[in-house]
Amino acid sequence: MSKRRGRYAAIWQAARLQTAREALINYLSDPTARPLPTGAVENRPPRIELAIEPFSVELANDQFIGESASVPAWTAHQGSMGGRVETLAAAAGSKTRLAIQGFCGARAVFIFDKAQTGTRQTSKRTGLSYIGYGAKSLSVPFGKSTELETELEAITSIRTAYGESATTGFSWQREAA
Repeated sequence: MSKRRGRYAAIWQAARLQTAREALINYLSDPTARPLPTGAVENRPPRIELAIEPFSVELANDQFIGESASVPAWTAHQGSMGGRVETLAAAAGSKTRLAIQGFCGARAVFIFDKAQTGTRQTSKRTGLSYIGYGAKSLSVPFGKSTELETELEAITSIRTAYGESATTGFSWQREAA
């Protein structure tokens, strides 16, 4: 379908998305449409427990929030974090771990092995076409490094330390309390 413009463009778009929505509902409601993977499946990498000081929740000086990351993600990117996260072993000696129900810490998402040109693909779930770049990603949680640091300042600093290129990228997930 060619791209339609004008008076009825929203109606054509809604019809196209309705078809995709129905395809997604069918995919999710039929377990046989999602067969288990066969062949060699990689095990999940081990995880490391980390400690952060959140942006949106005030903590006492001797408290922290516990988060985790995969060991490969932490090993590869701990240098980019600039003191915004530490291992649980380092923090646990003098501080108390808090668990806040519903809290989700900010995460830096490091994207790598990204192709410079995308390939047109069709979603198995919705049937819609998209451009895929075959990238992989790792994420690491982070908090503030100083009492006055904002989330945007932290993100800018981490992004600068990581250094993006044509085959790498950076994204983040905001903190949610």
